[in-house]
Amino acid sequence: MIAVPTPAPSKNAAATKAFVKYLYTPAAQRLFAKTGYRPVNRSVIKEFSFPVRPQMFTIDYLGGWDKVEKQFFDPNNSIMAKIERGLGS
Repeated sequence: MIAVPTPAPSKNAAATKAFVKYLYTPAAQRLFAKTGYRPVNRSVIKEFSFPVRPQMFTIDYLGGWDKVEKQFFDPNNSIMAKIERGLGS
């Protein structure tokens, strides 16, 4: 996913549009695929062997937002809080 701020800076608008357009070219998509990201260009997808995704799922599959927020983002006891404490934050 890419986000382009609006309004785009006028002096860089053409370069920004050109860069976004490049990201969808086969050459750029191959670079993404070589680093483990799934390309969106169908012709490039065929060149790589990614594992089949078993299913698409929603947050409910993980227990819902309440569970996920507490488990990962609670400021005192979450996974992220423990990582930050370990880093000295």
